Amino acid sequence: MKTILYNLLLLFLLITSCSDKPEDNNDYKFNLISSEQIRIPIDSAVSPFFFQSQYLKQQNQLIIANRNLDDESLLILDLDEKKITKKISYKNEGKNDVQRSSGAFYYHNKDSIFLIGPHNKKFYITNDFGEVKKTIPLKDAVDVLDEIGQPLLLMGTSSGHYENGIITFVTYPINANNMSDSESDPAIVHLDIDNERITRGSLTYATSIKNDIKQHPEYIMPLLVPNKDEQLIILFRLSNELIIYNLKDKTFLSKPFKSDFFNTYDKMKSYDEIPSFLIESFSNKKLLFNEVNNYTYLFVSHKIPLIDGEEKVENTIYSKPFSILIFNKKYEKIYEKKFDGNIYNVELSFITNKEVFLSLNNPKNENFDENYFGYEIFQLKNKN
Repeated sequence: MKTILYNLLLLFLLITSCSDKPEDNNDYKFNLISSEQIRIPIDSAVSPFFFQSQYLKQQNQLIIANRNLDDESLLILDLDEKKITKKISYKNEGKNDVQRSSGAFYYHNKDSIFLIGPHNKKFYITNDFGEVKKTIPLKDAVDVLDEIGQPLLLMGTSSGHYENGIITFVTYPINANNMSDSESDPAIVHLDIDNERITRGSLTYATSIKNDIKQHPEYIMPLLVPNKDEQLIILFRLSNELIIYNLKDKTFLSKPFKSDFFNTYDKMKSYDEIPSFLIESFSNKKLLFNEVNNYTYLFVSHKIPLIDGEEKVENTIYSKPFSILIFNKKYEKIYEKKFDGNIYNVELSFITNKEVFLSLNNPKNENFDENYFGYEIFQLKNKN
């Protein structure tokens, strides 16, 4: 009898220790419910994948950085009409030359669309006719350009912030191959457009280094989104602490959180792991803010083996499951839901005033059609 009980105990411990993917927590008061799927037709000049996007709440439109390498335009997707209503094209030479090739942008209004040229390190102020109204060489905006790291604007979905003539954006560290040398590099900077001067933010990469000294190149830059209180919500890719950054006095504080599905973010042990680490690690992928209910949405990509199953199938980033965490205005987690891999594309997903649009443009999805933007729409419903 003792032997049987001992074996049952061992079996129980084995099952519980191997299970790092529990079912969705039924104690939450909310649930994300699928309401419909939509398909928006696109032509051959529009890539079914895109670099960045930005939701305009007043117009209920999505601004998209087209990924077609022959046509790096911005597209305006009207979500009410469910079609692309405008294309903003930029020239690669001449008076309105824009050498950007990064897809990074920030849409303030039709007369103030900000772009970045990562190779020529120029900041462009444009309009919805594709005209360049002003160009700021970033090397002239600081005393020493290297003091702010590489000015690769992470705008669009991981948004910049513009107010009172100052745009705040993320920068890349100077020496990403040796993050210990970039400890004092600012993670964000502030560009005064009228005075054409850049000042450092108080948040540096020292905050990121404490989590992981050896960082995958795609996990280095933090996510950033503004809230309604003159603050930025910032999150490093392998961190479980939301950083609330005050734009007035440049102070910040941290709000820790925990997922229902894992305890810690993996650390890369050596740079030899770079090819596999994207697949075999948890990472924060997208941070969004809903101004209607003051909720913050975090998309977290889950880890899976690089080589899966007896058939030795190699997984890709499109194979990975993910979860969506939702925080209230006090940055307390109020909900989390996990989604299977091979179906959605987190990079192309977004939220509106009322809904979550999960992109179905995943090459692993058997129903993927490159002639459409496909979405499954979810609504956050109270269980009561």
